[in-house]
Amino acid sequence: MTDIDVTWNLDVAGAQQLEDAIADLSGQVAINLTDTAFVASSGLRVLLKHAQRFSDEGGVLVVCGANPTVAEVFQISGFDTIIDSYAGIEEARAALGDD
Repeated sequence: MTDIDVTWNLDVAGAQQLEDAIADLSGQVAINLTDTAFVASSGLRVLLKHAQRFSDEGGVLVVCGANPTVAEVFQISGFDTIIDSYAGIEEARAALGDD
């Protein structure tokens, strides 16, 4: 499993950073949002695009460590039903069988 620590907000510029970080990855990827305070629609778009790509390729993309504000954005947007979310990186690793 590959984990990406997102230490920036997922606004327009941050979404591009995330795009660059995961564009060439495959398999199982956990996006650690512990240090992310804000997620805009551009960030959600990147997550959705790659979650679908990973799924099509037989992999999986999950998120973990979302603070209450970010978790609420996922819930309101319905992303919590599309992308699995875990409390932290250890829970994500365990769920993906990478402990």
